[in-house]
Order: sequence, then C-alpha cells, then structure tokens
Amino acid sequence: MLEHLEVENLALIKNCALDFYPGLTCITGETGAGKSLLLTAIRAITGAKLDANLLCADGDLKVAAEFTDVKQCLPSDLASKVLASEAEFGEDSLIITRKLTHTNRNRIYINNELSSLTLLRQCGTYLADIHSQNEQQELIKPERHLEFLDQYAGQPALDLLNELAELFKQDQVCKQSLQHLIADPNKREAAKTKLTDMLSEIQQAKLKTADELDLLLQKRQKYEHLQKLLENLQTASAILDGTAGDSNASLSQSLQACYNALQKAEQISPKLETLTSACSNVQAMLNDLETDIQAYLHTFQYQPEQVKQLDERLNLLNNLISKYAPKTMSLQEVMQYESKLTEKLQLLDDTEATLKDLLAEHSNLQSKMTQLADKLHAIRLEAGQALAKDMEEVAHNLALPNLQFVVSLEKAQTQPITVKGYDKAEFLLSANLGQTPKPLAKVASGGESSRIFLALKVILAQAYKVPLLLFDEIDQGISGLACQQVAQALKQLSLQHQVICISHQPAIVAQAEHVYTVTKTSNLALQTTESEVSELNESEILSELSRLLVAQSDSTVGLEAAKELRKAASDYSLRL
Repeated sequence: MLEHLEVENLALIKNCALDFYPGLTCITGETGAGKSLLLTAIRAITGAKLDANLLCADGDLKVAAEFTDVKQCLPSDLASKVLASEAEFGEDSLIITRKLTHTNRNRIYINNELSSLTLLRQCGTYLADIHSQNEQQELIKPERHLEFLDQYAGQPALDLLNELAELFKQDQVCKQSLQHLIADPNKREAAKTKLTDMLSEIQQAKLKTADELDLLLQKRQKYEHLQKLLENLQTASAILDGTAGDSNASLSQSLQACYNALQKAEQISPKLETLTSACSNVQAMLNDLETDIQAYLHTFQYQPEQVKQLDERLNLLNNLISKYAPKTMSLQEVMQYESKLTEKLQLLDDTEATLKDLLAEHSNLQSKMTQLADKLHAIRLEAGQALAKDMEEVAHNLALPNLQFVVSLEKAQTQPITVKGYDKAEFLLSANLGQTPKPLAKVASGGESSRIFLALKVILAQAYKVPLLLFDEIDQGISGLACQQVAQALKQLSLQHQVICISHQPAIVAQAEHVYTVTKTSNLALQTTESEVSELNESEILSELSRLLVAQSDSTVGLEAAKELRKAASDYSLRL
C-alpha cells in the first residue's frame, strides 16, 4: 500500500507531505484547487511521463513515495531486482523518488539506487491502478473489451495468451524469412544487405551480459558521488589556501601574521605566552588538516575520460535498445535479436532447403496457434457468461436494477490469428426494461457509464492483486440513491484494497475513514498562487461535508445532515 507521499514544486503544490492509510481515503476541494495534481504525483512515481510544464519557477520537481507490503503484489523476479536488503528500507518496502530539473533532466531512484523508467513502469503496474475520467472513456471502446474479458478470465486465459504470443512471435519471424526467400533475387540481396548492416551494428557494440546496462548505471552513480566528494574537498582546500572567496590571503598566512603579532605582544607582556602557544597549536592543526585534505584529494582520482567513455557506452546501449527492443526496453532482447539476425542471414544463404523447412514450420505454427485460439475462445465464452452475471449482480447494487449485460464474442474468421487469438469482443447493455442490449457507446449515459465502470473494476479487483486503486471523480454524473450505492461499493472495495478517491459527492466522502482537502490561496503582494493539502479531523470532515451539501461549512442544517451521513456510513461499515 501507499504509506507516504511527498511532493515538491509540482505546478501549484510547492511542498506537501502526506501519510496514507488502509481503507477508503477521499480527497476533496473546489474545482481547480489542484486535487488532480496529487493524482499526477502518484502517476509519476508509478511510471507516467512527467510534463516539464508542471515545473514551478522556484525549483526542481520532486515526487517521493513509500510503498509497504509490496512482496505480495510484485512478481518474484521483479521483487528480487528492486527490494532492498538494507535495514534502513526494510525487506518489504519501496522508496521511489522521481526528480525533474529545469534542464529537463529526469532522475529515478528506487530504494536510493539510480533506476530506469522501464523498471519503474514495471513496478507501477503492480503497485497501483489509476482510473481517471479519460480511462473511463476506454470502457466504451470495443477494442478494450477483449482485454477486460481476459483479465476477468484470469490465469488460464493469460497463460494461453502468453503461449499464443510466443508462437505468434515465432510465426512472424518465419513469415518474414519466407518473404525474403520468395522475393526476387534483387530484393533478397537488398534484404541480406539490410540484415548484415543491422547485425554489424549490434556486433560492433560487443555486448557482454544482459545486465550490463544496470551495472553501468550503478558505476555511473558512483562517479557522480565521487565528483561531488572531490568538489567538496577542493572547496575546503581552496578555503584553506586562500584561492576561494575575495581574499588572496590563505588561512596559513593569516595565522602566521596573527602569530607574529602575538609574539610582539608577548615581548611586552609575557603573560600573553599562552595566546602565542595556542596560536602555534592552531597553526600545527591547520597544517595537519591541509596535509590530510591533500592526501584525500590524491587518493580519490576522478577520471573524466573514463566517465566520458562510460556515458558513450550508456548512450550506445540505450540507442540499441530503442532501435531493436522498443517494447521491452531490454538489453537481453537486443542480444536475442542478434542471434535472430544471424539465423536470418543463414537462411538467406541456403534458399531452397530452407524454403521447404520454413513452409512446414509455418504450417505447424499456424496449427498450434489455431488450437490455442480454440481453447482461448472456449474460456472466453465461459468467462463472458460469468462476467455478465456478475456485472448484473453488482450493477443492481449500484442503482441499476434492470441492467442487462451481454458479452458478445465472435470469431473474426476473415482475419488471421493474432497475439489475442481470433476473437472480437464487445460489451452490450440495456439499462431499462424492454430494451434490447446495444453497444455501450450508444446507450450508456455519463452516470451509467461511471457505475458500469465501477462495477467492472469491483469485479476485476477480485481477480488481481494490485493493492492501490485510485478513482478520479468516479461519481461524475450521478446523485441520490445511485451516489449512495456507489459510495457503498467503494467502501466494500476498500476492504480488500487501499482506495483513494477524488470526489465532490457528500455520500462518498462520508464513507471515508480519512479525508484530505485541497485549497488554493493567492498572495496579492507576491503575485503567487499555491495549493495546500490538509488532512481533516472528524470535526473538519463534518464541516467539509456541510460545504459539499449546502455550500457553507458552518451551516447548522448542513452540519446536521453531515452528522447523519457519517452515522449512516458508520452503520454500513459495521454491517460489512
């Protein structure tokens, strides 16, 4: 779960630090106050792109977060990469820090180790699921429905999809090789030249191991630390020898002058001998300090040429990854691609024999893919019926008592099998009696879409282990009983997940164990505007509910209604 969040210089938020808790948390505030900036911050530490326009003029942007109990949600291979063994972090915690400077320099640290955006995104997928109004619009797109259905079907479908993806990848390589072989000699020669150039580019890099990039990043971080260490030692040395600041006199020269003056004073008054002796001791200590600093400066050798070579190597590896492994951003895939290029060139050198083998391989792969697609189709059919039943049950509790939900699943016979099989899925619904179920985009209103989206998330949340669910105004377009039932659904969801919800609805806010409010203030004298985030106590929650109900935080009527809402929410919690 997300336990702590710190934000600095993110648009209107100059500085805030928040603790989060299990259960349901609501974030309130007037429109435009900056509530969604908190969502932006959480997006940033789970791998979303950071827009330089969000930077404050005053300083660099920084977002830091602590996630706890992460072993239960991270795959074991990913956990072994990012979880620290040091006691300062704990074996089950992630401290993620993201920085963006005005020079557009982006830095990511996971448990104090310099990391990559790719690794951060991999972690973010398992740490949080964020649902904004834009993502809600994805619900009405038929091309996303197959993905939702497969999530609901669970591991059996995902295992088949992984197998299918591997076969599809092999078949694509096979078909590309066939195209090269069947093509005329001129095209085949051009293809051979292209493959040779690509292979040469990778081979010239002399790739060592799959983890070379990570090792180089660690080495580069050590050089950064060494550079800062030397800069501080050189500053100290400059202060001692007088080359720093406006004065040309070193501390040694100044102390010698002081000593000479004290000696003269001692000749006049022998009682001052202790001062002369103390000054002499300081001179000796200063000399020792200068000697020690110089010794350290000679011990630590910063080699710019090695740093330059290291940066060039990092740039080379990143360029190869961007060019030959843009999806996985993995150096290992580049190394695997090198082997595939070698195989393709070998195939081109033996056209006739290879052509026969490739045709047989393609036929065999197509047969295996068809078998997997058939199994996947059967699983999806069964899952579609179960999903429709579950959706109708959950929707009934969200003030949609007459909802009919249908998962339409058809075989796209005219199209070849893809990584997703041959199925085409679309969600159909009817919210009213007597109406035939139709595509979501044609029949779902804004409020219905919000509730259907929530119902789907409630059901899918049972199928995967993402600990944190965030909703940005899931209550859009609903009121009354529908709003109350959405609030209760969020409360139920918070029993199994940490739920954070940005909301304007009193019924939803009343269900929250913890409430934060975002306020925007302007300073006319300084001509500045800032957003501040505050956690509310119970009395303040009642005032905030009153504001949401009657636009006045101190209204007697509003406060009484707020108390009733909180009591009803408490009673509902006891029944869960």
